[in-house]
Amino acid sequence: MNTNLLRKKISKLLEEAISLDVKPGDVILTGRFKNKRRIVKSIGTDKFGQPTINGKSILKFKIEKKMPKKKWSAQTKAELREQKREPSVKLLRETIRKLIIESACDNTNAVISNAIQQCKKQNIKFFIDAQDRWDKSTTVEMYLAETIDGQEYYELIGRLDAGEQEVKGVYVTGLSQIDGQYRSLGLGALLYDLAMESITEHNGWFTCDGEEVSAFAMKMWRFFMSSSNYEQKQLDLAPTEEGYLEQEHFLTPTQDDDAHRESFMSGIMGQYSEDHWKKHFAQHATPEAQEDMGDMISDNWHFYDPNFKEDYLASPMTKAYRKTSLSTIECLKAEGLFMKEEDR
Repeated sequence: MNTNLLRKKISKLLEEAISLDVKPGDVILTGRFKNKRRIVKSIGTDKFGQPTINGKSILKFKIEKKMPKKKWSAQTKAELREQKREPSVKLLRETIRKLIIESACDNTNAVISNAIQQCKKQNIKFFIDAQDRWDKSTTVEMYLAETIDGQEYYELIGRLDAGEQEVKGVYVTGLSQIDGQYRSLGLGALLYDLAMESITEHNGWFTCDGEEVSAFAMKMWRFFMSSSNYEQKQLDLAPTEEGYLEQEHFLTPTQDDDAHRESFMSGIMGQYSEDHWKKHFAQHATPEAQEDMGDMISDNWHFYDPNFKEDYLASPMTKAYRKTSLSTIECLKAEGLFMKEEDR
């Protein structure tokens, strides 16, 4: 027999054995007061597997595992049934959890799915703080989670802020940053997508910074404009203060949708000039209008240039967006990557 197997069998016997220093011929004291002298003639077991001396039980209790199973207690039988059921229940739970994750993550695009996989590898988690009472805002925070001596600690490695400004219900991008070592993981797109979903959940619209847009952010806004997964809301261009006084308007006669779009204007205005507008005005204005205007040029002269209007309407920076189908937040929750307030 294999030596290791023999050792295991012997160890098991020793663990289960009840050692009694008694043998036939020994004297034992029995009875209620343990004062009746008896000679040990035989040592054995009864029909329930319990130890006996001279055919009588020597225990005040019964060892359950030595008894037939039908004589075991109801609790033990119930525990045995649960043990047999446990593997199948565990498998069912795992299957259900897998289906929940797959269902929640089915609608995420390839870029977002890859970013979420990177978050799982790096143990990166997210928290969203959405305020919609007074100052409407959304902040998405990204944390690196580390476990030290059984305690989980979080280090802030990225965030994106957006808040309502001049147009009601439209959240404008504010601070957006990610620590350098995590920028290559596709997490920037994930931050924008989470902000978009949170703002959409609060019945808002998401637009770019009105002052400046980075090259990466520009890629995101172009994607939002080109994808069928996002609704678009056209923003009007706010005139100068003089324009307000003169009641000059660009797209609509109301001021409710007027937004300052310097991020668009700074990149496009080099293609236009006041001389360009004068030429256009001279070609299209009536003689009466030309006489009334004289040499005066409106600060909002570009309002009257059809080419400028065409460029404005074609730019992703002049629109606000929201998602038609939400999936990323639920996917993060299913993957255990979404944090609660008390976790921070």
